[in-house]
Amino acid sequence: MRIEFGTGSSFAYLGHKKACSLVDYAVELGITRFDTAANYGNWKTQPLLGRALRKHVKSNREKFVISSKAGTYSSGYFRYYKKFTPQFIENMIEKSISELNCDYIDKFYLHGPTIKQIETDGLLDTLNNLVSKGRIRKFGVNSHNLKILKKISLGYYEGLDLLLIDFNLLQQNRSLIFQDCKKNNIEISAGNSLCQGLLIQSPLRSFLRSRNFFNFFRLYLKKSSRKYIYPAKKTREYLKRQYPNNYQSIPLSTLLNNDYIKTIPIGMHSKSSIERNIKIAREPLAKKVTEEAEKWCLKHCQI
Repeated sequence: MRIEFGTGSSFAYLGHKKACSLVDYAVELGITRFDTAANYGNWKTQPLLGRALRKHVKSNREKFVISSKAGTYSSGYFRYYKKFTPQFIENMIEKSISELNCDYIDKFYLHGPTIKQIETDGLLDTLNNLVSKGRIRKFGVNSHNLKILKKISLGYYEGLDLLLIDFNLLQQNRSLIFQDCKKNNIEISAGNSLCQGLLIQSPLRSFLRSRNFFNFFRLYLKKSSRKYIYPAKKTREYLKRQYPNNYQSIPLSTLLNNDYIKTIPIGMHSKSSIERNIKIAREPLAKKVTEEAEKWCLKHCQI
């Protein structure tokens, strides 16, 4: 299955019992890929996921693909800075392995680095060394910067085989890198497929369903999140008019119908969202439908 159980930061606020229940349910229904980061949820998300996954990983580690990220150092809510020294990144990888109760990390991402930070003296050598030691299987970069993505897609960096990008109906310009990534054997994962849920429901409706104050206020406080609100609203209205019976399936189906996308981490903080996403993953809408939606969005509401 190409979808990944994405924790984001808000997973940290579910509580132990609910987190374990959701992970158990996801595994029961066939999800074996999990995506998190060392600093998510003010450093609380990753260890909570580790506790929820412990019995599953202990039973069969090879069954699961676990992704984590590092390079963002949180010092409180909405207060953070970037750090990419080789020693810090290696320490964060070891922290992730320990907190996630696994012997290695399948996919490790540098979290939002600049080109200069990627080229930090000794960093890529350290990561390649950790691959050779079996502490990580693959490594790459999580970035929203198209210039950085373009440079990486050209195979410029030895051993850097992964990209986690923000790709959705509103950000189709990322497709400019796809052919080069394929040529250079760089695996693409597409995050933010639903634009923080805005492509399938309004911020207010999302809040009333989840009662998640953290996500609601972050949406309006962060400039990088606010930019989605109006284009997503415009897209929702179009999709509802054109495809009233299945409009909520179109954003995820679009990515599933894209052969360049290897995996799709997506937030699943309720059993109903797990069921819905798995159903779409197993039976995405027809490519003709998603291509029509892509064309309309490309013309009318790109960010």
